[in-house]
Amino acid sequence: MTAAIVLGIGSPFARDDVGWQAIDLLEASGLCARHPGCTLAKLDRPGVSLLDAMRGYAQAILVDAMLTDDPPGTVRQLALDDLACLHSTSSTHELGVAETLALGERLDLLPPRLDVLGIRTGDSLPRGWGIRLAGELDEILSTTS
Repeated sequence: MTAAIVLGIGSPFARDDVGWQAIDLLEASGLCARHPGCTLAKLDRPGVSLLDAMRGYAQAILVDAMLTDDPPGTVRQLALDDLACLHSTSSTHELGVAETLALGERLDLLPPRLDVLGIRTGDSLPRGWGIRLAGELDEILSTTS
């Protein structure tokens, strides 16, 4: 099993590109150079293909936009139960991340470790949000290495 994949989820078209922006920033930060076996990838509104993207990894970290009352740029680590509460308003995807992960859980298709990071979007993200995100991912990946 390969170590970990960090998946930026979103779309370059629907102002839902924060997951993609995150992957660009993480590539520039050298995250995977610091964590051998780490892979970065972008997914465009994946639906159930999200399950295929995680197959074969010991850990998957999903980075996606979330709509909450938090200030723009807030990064939250979410549990699957949290996603169930947010799913109706937190995703612009047809079959959202929450529903796909619930399906994967029922079918036993999720990786052994799954982390979900939601980033509160807005008209503009504050300076430094990518640095905070890279720090959180360094911490998550360090606890599983």
